[in-house]
Amino acid sequence: MAIDCVGSTFPDTDRDGLTDEVEAKLGTDPAKVDSDGDTFGDGEEVLLRGTDLLKTDTDNDIVSDNIEVANGTAPNKFDTDGDGLDDGVDPYPWRADGDGDGLVDVIDPSPLIRDADGGGASDGAELAAGTNPLSPGDDRASIDSDADFLTDNDELALGTDPFNPDSDGDRTLDGLADNEEVGPSVADQDGDGLIDGVEERVYHSFAGVNDGQEVTNGTDPLHGANGSTCSI
Repeated sequence: MAIDCVGSTFPDTDRDGLTDEVEAKLGTDPAKVDSDGDTFGDGEEVLLRGTDLLKTDTDNDIVSDNIEVANGTAPNKFDTDGDGLDDGVDPYPWRADGDGDGLVDVIDPSPLIRDADGGGASDGAELAAGTNPLSPGDDRASIDSDADFLTDNDELALGTDPFNPDSDGDRTLDGLADNEEVGPSVADQDGDGLIDGVEERVYHSFAGVNDGQEVTNGTDPLHGANGSTCSI
């Protein structure tokens, strides 16, 4: 269904960016800004997010659309990072390597546990060393040369620098918890113009949401071009 955002002579009673005529054709309520009650206005869902105006969970991954946006995941894609785990069960749904062991979840023998056998070396480090990630007795000890809370073996598995505590220069140590350092080898994981360390601790946002671009552009994501309403 094509939607034209270049001005319209039809009224927009709820001022959500969609004319009453459009809302009638879409089955939404022209008197309600947010017909499905998911905290996103009807116009925002159509023009910005591509989500279902009549469902609070567009992709049926048991995570509501508004929570997905807050978490930095895609509300219209049930597996945002493409790792084979639905966003609803993936503890780090914006990362292909959820447990940060150097193995993407689709090939990780234990995608939710960094050190499956509890032997002291991460699964990725074990595979790189030729040991069994499910057998604790063969884990090889490793030092932490740069004191960033990641052993040198783990750093080699992750592709980070074992002699640099902040490999990507984002002001977050490589070995901090996954929710603080979402990508130890990429300074700006979501490409929004804010390095991860600043985004997490200064702005308190997830480094999986494109916050910086709209701020830089000075645009309003809730309105179409020239502030017009839309018609079909």
